[in-house]
Amino acid sequence: MTRNVLALCCLCACGLLPIRAADAPVAGTMFFQGRDGVEIIAIQDAPARMKGNLFINTRPDYPIMFKLPPDWEASINVFLVRRAGESYLVDAGNAPERGSLAAKLAALGVKPEQIDAVFITHIHPDHVGGLLSGGAGAEGAAPAAQFPRAALYISRVEYDAWKNDENRQPLGRFLQPYANRLRLFAFGDRLPGGFTARSAVGHTPGHTLYALGQLWFIGDLVHAAEHQFQHPVVCARYDLDPAQAVTTRIEVMTEAARQNAVVLGAHIPFPGIGTVVGPVNLAGVTRPTEWKHFHFLPIKGNELP
Repeated sequence: MTRNVLALCCLCACGLLPIRAADAPVAGTMFFQGRDGVEIIAIQDAPARMKGNLFINTRPDYPIMFKLPPDWEASINVFLVRRAGESYLVDAGNAPERGSLAAKLAALGVKPEQIDAVFITHIHPDHVGGLLSGGAGAEGAAPAAQFPRAALYISRVEYDAWKNDENRQPLGRFLQPYANRLRLFAFGDRLPGGFTARSAVGHTPGHTLYALGQLWFIGDLVHAAEHQFQHPVVCARYDLDPAQAVTTRIEVMTEAARQNAVVLGAHIPFPGIGTVVGPVNLAGVTRPTEWKHFHFLPIKGNELP
């Protein structure tokens, strides 16, 4: 037996078959190579558009008038991160009947048991729905976890807020199969794989940004990228605390631009990965200095800076 065949057999025995390379592409997925051996696979769980009437200007004194289009291009993105033989998901997308995460992972050759952890930015249906298996179980059986080995990471602030939010409590069915593998953390904690949990609150009380060095997974910091990078004072009606969401959005965008961080967004048009430039001046606009505007630049190619 040759050395290469022997190595492949060992991988098979451990359940660690490598992801298929780019010569066998899977629609709705894109591969990116980062530093220190980090590989990111962007997965479009579902296409999406954000209706213009979902957005509100939180500052009545904002000096810019805009004519809103019917909608903006968006997406529902999940990110698979592979590093040092471990595999992590940032968010889990929609429930199986509305999303395609499980099917796309299977097409990539990734088995559910290969996922070591799932990092949840916040408890909304398009971020936790894919935690459940879409397979039909025995009648009366409890829902099954899609990722049978994965630990589930959620900020303690987010988890406690969810428990006290009647509107979101039904989402507990997606979390229940992971009860014995639930890991609650505080902002600032260091998590497996080298991730650091950072507060990005406003959209929800415990909305979390996961930083892996200069790779920042920003969840729902923006819902309509074409609009909200230029006008971060604009909020989606989904933001539970609009004033805090604006403050957080401007702080994160400012810091991301200053540090040349790569941001990976759950609703930025697929693949949802790019850098932030700013603050910038908008042509023909006179305004007080406290208002800030930014540009989002999608990553070109498959190499992350």
